[in-house]
Amino acid sequence: MSGGGEHQLDGAQRFLLDALNAQMQRLLRENNEELYERIERLENRERHEEERRGGNGGGPRPNRIEGVKLNIPPFKGKSDPEAYLEWELKIEHIFSCNTYEEAQKLKLAVAEFSDYALVWWNKLQRERARNEEPLVETWVEMKRIMRKRYVPASYTRDLKFKLQKLSQGSKGVEEYYKEMEVLMIQAKIEEDEEVTMARFLNGLNSDIRDVVELQEFVEMEDLLHKTIRVEQQLKRKGVAKRSSTNYGSSSWKDKGKGVATSNATPIPSKTPPKFQEQS
Repeated sequence: MSGGGEHQLDGAQRFLLDALNAQMQRLLRENNEELYERIERLENRERHEEERRGGNGGGPRPNRIEGVKLNIPPFKGKSDPEAYLEWELKIEHIFSCNTYEEAQKLKLAVAEFSDYALVWWNKLQRERARNEEPLVETWVEMKRIMRKRYVPASYTRDLKFKLQKLSQGSKGVEEYYKEMEVLMIQAKIEEDEEVTMARFLNGLNSDIRDVVELQEFVEMEDLLHKTIRVEQQLKRKGVAKRSSTNYGSSSWKDKGKGVATSNATPIPSKTPPKFQEQS
């Protein structure tokens, strides 16, 4: 009996938690436009004050995009390091297009949280308040905490291992190079271009590598373009070779059929010969 009561209580708690989260998410969405308007009003006020003081000649600030509304990408808290890092990169690009205070950046980012991300963030702030710890109030601190939560410590090590084992295989040259480049960026690999070119060559299929190694190149882009041309040439030769083989095979069969027909032994007729009577 007590077990059923606990089960019902857990269900009621889950329902209440879902309702609270839904209500909080709705309120955040409703206040999002107001937050943007308040930030815009503050920026306009600062700009007018600068113009009144004669600062910057009344012109636009450098490194800013005026009059363009940029949407913050949503974040649901999916346990995928690459998804989080992509979200962080996008939001950093948006922040770089305008001048936001650190606290404003944090509020704009949180306004687009939903699902697990919203639940996790609210729990984090409540626990800090309960433990009398300072709340997270800056974008820099928020990034540090989110990376700790969504990017495992082994992420970079796994990327380096994957990069070390990377080879072309069934991929095209362009696809293979892009995968190598993305892994190097994600793993923050900084190396001499000569090392990168050697890494690229080592992972190529042998039929392509054997031809490319005989050519001259000084930069990675030059090496990539020549490798793509070699790949295209080998594909054309392969198609031509297959076509030639198919033609030769069919001609041999046709000739064989012709020889067999010309050398065939005539089949005797079953009709008896007619003899003329002598008069």
